Amino acid sequence: MILYQLKCHREHKFDAWFLNSATYDSQLATANITCPHCGTTDVGKAPMAPNISRRRKVSSGLKENEYRANQVAKKILEAVDGLHDEVKEKCDYVGDEFAEEARRIHYG
Repeated sequence: MILYQLKCHREHKFDAWFLNSATYDSQLATANITCPHCGTTDVGKAPMAPNISRRRKVSSGLKENEYRANQVAKKILEAVDGLHDEVKEKCDYVGDEFAEEARRIHYG
């Protein structure tokens, strides 16, 4: 696995994991990489320092890659919570019988 720091044309930076550099090239060529901030597929590699693996542990007792994975997971959960709050704020709850009501309206 390889981790790339990517940047979209709007200067949003984000990280993405790929099986290898050929997988990255293939996904980039088919526009299968999107910016999680704005959704654009106009992305490329951002300049980044080489990642040299070290076997030391961070203060929480986790290896660095485990710590980083936990941080990424935490950011994802925060984003999902934010999306949930936005949906609750901006959308109307139409009830559990939505499909039936839509059919009644459709069929008159």
